[in-house]
Amino acid sequence: MDWKSLSTDEKLKLTTYLAVSKTCDDVGMNNTIFGKFTVNKDAKQLITEFIWKKMQCYATDLEHFARHAKRSKINYDDIKLLFRYNEKILEAMTILEKEKSATQKPGKRKREAENTTE
Repeated sequence: MDWKSLSTDEKLKLTTYLAVSKTCDDVGMNNTIFGKFTVNKDAKQLITEFIWKKMQCYATDLEHFARHAKRSKINYDDIKLLFRYNEKILEAMTILEKEKSATQKPGKRKREAENTTE
């Protein structure tokens, strides 16, 4: 399998699988509750598929939130709405939003100063 011949989706899915595999291996080796264990390839693929489908749902929801607000770009408000029940992510997004607004150049036109994510 040549990396260059893969589509963007295939590359993202493969990268997700590699991250899942590494995380499973790390947790299996450093687990203090159950002792060392291994996660088989099928389980790693199943976890990857679950994460992939969840990310697709997140992307669709974000697009719908922006469209509902009559915008073509997703902004911090959409992301905060998506993660409104996850306090840690919500807090991290609020901090990122404040950092970005603090580093923005003053004097930009209002339309450009909208808090969009790039």
